[in-house]
Amino acid sequence: MNNLAKNIYNALQFLDPDCDQETWMKIGTALKSEGDEYLADWDRWSSGGSSYKTGECDRRWKHLQANTVNIGTLFHLAKQNDKDFELDRDNDSDNSIQSLKQRTAAEVSKQKAEAEEKAKKLKSLPSLEERDRKIRQQPKTLAKPRNADLLRRGLNQDELNFTVSQRWLFDLQGGYGISAIDPVNGLLCGAQRANDDRSKAKYTWWEKFAGKTHLRETDENPLFVWISPDFDSSKPCEIHYEEKALGSLIYAFMQWRTNKQIIVIGAAGGQFGKQALIRVLGALPKTDKHILFPDAGSVINKGVYKNYKKLEQHLESLGISLQVADWGQFAITKADGGKDCDELGANFNYSLIHSSAYFTQNPEFLKDAKPRISGFWFTKKFRKSKKRSRQDFAKLPEVQASTYEQGDRIDAWTEIFKRSKNILDASFTGSGKSHK
Repeated sequence: MNNLAKNIYNALQFLDPDCDQETWMKIGTALKSEGDEYLADWDRWSSGGSSYKTGECDRRWKHLQANTVNIGTLFHLAKQNDKDFELDRDNDSDNSIQSLKQRTAAEVSKQKAEAEEKAKKLKSLPSLEERDRKIRQQPKTLAKPRNADLLRRGLNQDELNFTVSQRWLFDLQGGYGISAIDPVNGLLCGAQRANDDRSKAKYTWWEKFAGKTHLRETDENPLFVWISPDFDSSKPCEIHYEEKALGSLIYAFMQWRTNKQIIVIGAAGGQFGKQALIRVLGALPKTDKHILFPDAGSVINKGVYKNYKKLEQHLESLGISLQVADWGQFAITKADGGKDCDELGANFNYSLIHSSAYFTQNPEFLKDAKPRISGFWFTKKFRKSKKRSRQDFAKLPEVQASTYEQGDRIDAWTEIFKRSKNILDASFTGSGKSHK
């Protein structure tokens, strides 16, 4: 065993294979930076974890980007985890130890720079107090057409009056806002807008926080947490998860008509961030009833299905078991008559299954995606410019329009790039709707 292999073996002994997913992938990537022969080491070490699955390391390995971190990451993590870890000096030859130390130092320096950059970025974000102040500056009104739309969706006038009085809903230019509430201190910390013109996008983040929707406290988008004004913290409760902002509010009011002890957590686009969940759940009463209410057709919608899986994994890492509500909606799309939980009224029947049973319904969707494609792709002359107008986009070479189903964006784009150099994705950023 050469010195590098020996030090890798020793470092892995100081690391817990039951670490979080991000750390586990980082360790695999660091090993891959030294060559494919270290796949066996990653697999052997991973097999000591409680969630180990045979073949998982092999499947993940081919998608790891080996140039993103180096082996110094592994040694740095080992040292962080246990100060007793030291690089082995036995059989030191060709300055190999010095080389390893230099790479470890370089990795530490890189991570320090990244941490400083992240801290700088977070500091530039509006504080919770600033966010709350901006939202409360909006009028306590809801225009008649918007009020009528929400009555049509099942809310009654008393419920709407309450939401406006609390600024949970408020008028905006071009639509109305849905506030996110931080349960730690009760401040209004973000807002989505339900657009009057929904031909392009039904919901977008309010432009007052454009590019700054993440919270300083989590570096993730806020969640929409709805607690009844008549909630009794001394009584048992349930926490229900729903993938929308407005939909989660409507669903919450429907449930409160018969059960004030239901807390509803919504997430725009179904993106339940782990740090956001940690913050929110830390401020809520403890309960063993955590229930996901998946949208209609969710098991045949790859993007939504994978977001739900991430929610399960985040909760699992916090020691929380997730149940899933089933009213026969899993594989029935809206076009075929499927309905989401916010469309079913106050009393609808459903059964509960464990999340593991739900995620066996379409395991193909949970396999690794192809290499990620993101952003706009332009010809060289457009890359040189930092800002372009819609008229400039019109000058791009005309290509045939392509359509595809929700959840199939990666596959569709991959095929398009075989015949074209440019793609214009017209979806609104942050909407979780990159399928138009």
